[in-house]
Amino acid sequence: MKNIYLIVPMLYLLNLGCSKSDDVPDAEGDKISKLISADLETMDFPDTQRLEEIGQFVSIENVGDEKITFTDYAISNGFILNELEVAKMISNGLNPRDVAYLEVVFAPSESDNYLGELVLFNDSENKPELKINLKGRGIPNEFTLSSFLLRSQQDVDFLSKFDIVNIDVLRIIDGNNLGPENTPIESLEELTNITTLQELILFRTANITSFDNFANTKITRTLAIIGREEEDLSMFTKLFRENITYHLGTNVNLKDISALSVVNQMNGLILFDNPQITNLNAFEATTIKGSILIRLNKKLEDLCGIKEYAHVVETEIAENGFNPTKEDYDAGNCTLN
Repeated sequence: MKNIYLIVPMLYLLNLGCSKSDDVPDAEGDKISKLISADLETMDFPDTQRLEEIGQFVSIENVGDEKITFTDYAISNGFILNELEVAKMISNGLNPRDVAYLEVVFAPSESDNYLGELVLFNDSENKPELKINLKGRGIPNEFTLSSFLLRSQQDVDFLSKFDIVNIDVLRIIDGNNLGPENTPIESLEELTNITTLQELILFRTANITSFDNFANTKITRTLAIIGREEEDLSMFTKLFRENITYHLGTNVNLKDISALSVVNQMNGLILFDNPQITNLNAFEATTIKGSILIRLNKKLEDLCGIKEYAHVVETEIAENGFNPTKEDYDAGNCTLN
C-alpha cells in the first residue's frame, strides 16, 4: 500500500475566467469572503501498468467574493501534478467565481494498490487544507510483439524494464557495427521476465555463455541453434522443451548432441551443415511427429537413431556422409559401417 507524501512549493492553478454570479451569503445573510470547493472528493484511477501514466482533471472553484491564494500542496507517492502546469505556476491565486482545472497523474512505480491524497494549502475560510482522495492500482507492465531482434546490451536493458514479455519470434544475434551508443550483449541474466516465445533463434551468439534466464520461458514452436562453436549442447539444456521443432545449423564444432536425448517428443528435426556430427543416437528414444530434414552433415554416417520415423514422416536426407533411403531403412541399412 503506497501512502507517502511529497511536499512541493506553490501550486499553480489555471484561471479560466468563469463569469461571476451573485454573492454567496452565509446563514445570516452576510457575505462569505473566501470560500473554496472542488467537484470531486475522490479521484479513482483505472488500473495502470507499472511505469505508465494516466491523468484525470479536478476543478477547483472560488465561490466566495475575495481572491484565494495558495501556498503549498502535498501529494501522495505514485501521483503527480501535470508537469506543464507545475512549470507555469504563478502566485496570482484564484479570483472570485473563477474555476481552475488541475490535472492529477497516476504514475505507479510498483504493482500495488495506491491510496493517498492531494492537499491544497490555501487561505480560504472553509477549507484551508482542501483534500482530494486519490486511488489507483498499479499492475504489471507487459510487452508483446510479433518479432524482436536482440543484438546489443541496450536491447537487453530495454526488455528488462518490463514485468512480462511475450514475443512470437525472438532472434538473438551477436551484434556487429552497432555504433557508438550500443555495445555487444554481455549477459541475458536480466531477462527472466520473458514469459512466452513461439520461436527462439540463436544465431552466432558466441559472447553469450548462459541461457538459464529462459528456464521458465514457455517455448511453443521452434528452438534454433545456429553458428555456435561448442562441441556439445550441454549449455542449452535449459532451453529444451517437449513438442517443438529443433533446428541445429552450421555449428562447426558440434560433435555430441546426446544432451537432446532428454527430449521425449519433437514436432520436427532439422540438422543442416553440422560438419562434425557422426551419429543420431540421441534420438533413439525420441518420438518425432513432424518433418525431418538432415542435410550437409559431412561426417554423419550413422542415422539409425531416427529409423522409427525416417520416411514415415516427411523426410529429406541428402548430402551427408551417408544418405539412407526408405528402402535402406526397410532393409535395416541405416549406417555406413
